[in-house]
Amino acid sequence: MSDRLPKFIAPLLLTERGRGLEGELELRGFPRLAELLADKRGTAVFELSFFKQDRQAVLQGRIATVLILRCQNCLQKLDWPVDCEFRLGIVASLDEANLLPDDLEPLLIGQEKTILNDIIEEELLLSVPLFPKHAKQCFDHRQYAAAPAETKQTRTDNPFAVLATLKK
Repeated sequence: MSDRLPKFIAPLLLTERGRGLEGELELRGFPRLAELLADKRGTAVFELSFFKQDRQAVLQGRIATVLILRCQNCLQKLDWPVDCEFRLGIVASLDEANLLPDDLEPLLIGQEKTILNDIIEEELLLSVPLFPKHAKQCFDHRQYAAAPAETKQTRTDNPFAVLATLKK
């Protein structure tokens, strides 16, 4: 793994050279992902390889980490292991993105260099469930069930009895 990762990358140049990148990035360095985490400690280990498939520039990658989310049932911390693989077609326009084969998702690049963190963060965000919860039953719904309403009033004293005495 590389200790010195570039902040910016040139995906087309890396593709032309057939290069790859691998390393570790701290989870706290991903601002959008950090908002979803119960604990921002930890790292994401990744491997990226750039190559040509036919005439299309492709980025193939893998990311592994454990995200600590908040269970939406019991509100306790929840370890969410992530080990995702992805394939992105490097394109410069939406027209090019529409022409990509079905096995490639678009990575839209502009004139400026692409930020490495953005690619990794985007894939991690896609791995976060909409409603994170423990696999086991972690929340007992019965303890919050409404108590049955009493059919008869058990109280015999009338709170308005004082008003009746004032009337006399």
